[in-house]
Amino acid sequence: MDVRLQLALWAGGCFLVGQVAAQALQRSARLRRLRQSAIGEIGAEIGCFVHGVGLPFAAMIGGALPQNMLGLGASWFGAGQWAGFTPQAWLRGMGALAATLAFVFLVVWAAQRSTSDRAVRTPRSVLAVARTALYSEPRWALYRAFLIILFADAYLGSALGFGVALLEQMFWSPGLRSRRSVTDRLDAFELVLALGVSAVLYLATQNLWLMLVGHATATLVVERRLSVSPAPFMMSDGALQTRQAAPPNRLA
Repeated sequence: MDVRLQLALWAGGCFLVGQVAAQALQRSARLRRLRQSAIGEIGAEIGCFVHGVGLPFAAMIGGALPQNMLGLGASWFGAGQWAGFTPQAWLRGMGALAATLAFVFLVVWAAQRSTSDRAVRTPRSVLAVARTALYSEPRWALYRAFLIILFADAYLGSALGFGVALLEQMFWSPGLRSRRSVTDRLDAFELVLALGVSAVLYLATQNLWLMLVGHATATLVVERRLSVSPAPFMMSDGALQTRQAAPPNRLA
């Protein structure tokens, strides 16, 4: 079977699996209740891992997705290779990461200055943000790789991959489509910034590890600088409690 067809099946299947799961959760109250149970949480975590990490790696192991296009370098076993990259490639990549994150800080600073609106929600922990990055980056790399190979153009493929990943998230989340509330608009801004960082670092480094760091850092900066924690309220027993805001609109 032609490699492009194999990759199309993997990328299309990954996209469709996510849509089916998201639509099922949105339409079924019973599934949403199950999702909140202990066994449901475990099942959902396994499902998110398989969808975001398992399918892209299965495509690579099956020979449809080149290892370097997943961001894992050309070889892990060559002399002088550190996690798939030479020391020189790591240095160049970290320079690209630093420049990209400097731009992110500038954009977020400008957003802070331009509006006084803040989303009221408890910022996620570093581990929660790292989880979102881990479940997103390999999947985005799969979409991007298919489009780059299909059009034989890294820039066009990366731009179209950006669009496909954005469309995927908008299908998952009505809030991202409507952007009616401050929180919805923050989620959209956070997503676009993470997608942009991922695309830029792919073009500059093709290093999945740096893309993960860039994605997580950009997300943390947005959540810390453009949102405020909910005010505490008094419980019936006199204890102070903080309302936990809903996490960003993501399947994972």
